[in-house]
Amino acid sequence: NISEIEEALSKVELAKRLGCSVSDLINREVDCPVEKLGRVIGKHGATIKAIEEKVGVHIDVDKIHGKIHVRGNESAAEEAVKELENLTLAVDEEIEVSAELITYLLSQHSDILSKIKDDNPDVFINVLAKITRIHMRGHPAKVSKAKSDFHSVQVVSKTRTLTGREVAIVVGKTGSTINSISDKHSVVMEVSRDHSEDDSSTLRIIGQSASVDSAIAEVDTLLHQNEDVEEVLLV
Repeated sequence: NISEIEEALSKVELAKRLGCSVSDLINREVDCPVEKLGRVIGKHGATIKAIEEKVGVHIDVDKIHGKIHVRGNESAAEEAVKELENLTLAVDEEIEVSAELITYLLSQHSDILSKIKDDNPDVFINVLAKITRIHMRGHPAKVSKAKSDFHSVQVVSKTRTLTGREVAIVVGKTGSTINSISDKHSVVMEVSRDHSEDDSSTLRIIGQSASVDSAIAEVDTLLHQNEDVEEVLLV
């Protein structure tokens, strides 16, 4: 039977390519909703090819019946199934968060967003700043873990009034002082002019509670030191 011979030769070639024996080859099947096939296959088959190369398997896709056939040794096939199920079982979820958390996550002074992404590599994460939401896509269990990571980030916002020369002291030349304090304590610091007769401004600090408190303490110390300098100069 020619088809049986071709099948046997195909197995030999695949086993050689995957670095295992023919007897090691097993088949696994993954169901995939037809509407998700495009995402699973990827542009010009890029996603499937990436999984094949990463774990060392051969993958065929039955677009009509929504089936994905995996062939390889046991450990590689199981790993491929996990990779595929991250895509076939993927859900899209959004969580609504505070504007302060969005500001904090997107700040160059905070590495929290990078850390959460690194801790959840199989979850696509997109911060939607305009509508203060975070969009996530991935396996339900992994999305749930990423959501938990975001909810665990407790961000506060505190303000301090600045008057007279205090703005220039806190901001520093070309923003050097305020950027230095922000980097040191991993907080976001913003100064805005108040619409009041005394020409005061408001310093707003966003971050995790302990970091915000330490940043405010450093600002207070800085202003106090400059008060002392000013008094010495006046004497």
